[in-house]
Order: sequence, then structure tokens, then C-alpha cells
Amino acid sequence: AAEVVAKVLAPYPIVLVSGLADGIDGTAQAVSLDHGVRNLAFLGHGVNTVYPESTARQRRLIPRQGGVVASEYPPAT
Repeated sequence: AAEVVAKVLAPYPIVLVSGLADGIDGTAQAVSLDHGVRNLAFLGHGVNTVYPESTARQRRLIPRQGGVVASEYPPAT
């Protein structure tokens, strides 16, 4: 369902906001990035930690495509 919704919304001027978690978050962000949608990943840990590892690709692509990876936590948290 996350994949379908991301594809349907991709033509619109949206920003996908998610936690970059495994599952729905990671799927929605991967599909939307593949369709040129800007993303904001708001992490539940420090920005220098890549977790879960299954979302590493999205983590690299988000800033390259004009998005932001942010966190309220200090690095290494």
C-alpha cells in the first residue's frame, strides 16, 4: 500500500516526511525517491547513525535529491 500511495502522489509537489524506519517508512521513501519526490527523514537517533541498515540507500539519496535528514538527538545517540 505504501508503494502505491507513493507512486500516486509522486506527480504532485509534495514532500514525504517519515522516520526512515524499516517497513512502511522505508518503502514509501524508496519509491518516492525513485520518482523524484523530495523527502524529509526525521530520525529517532543521531544523524550519524545509519539504522536500520536496510534504509542506507534512502539515507544517501535524500540529500542528493534536495531533501533533509534531521534529528532532535545529538550525534552518536
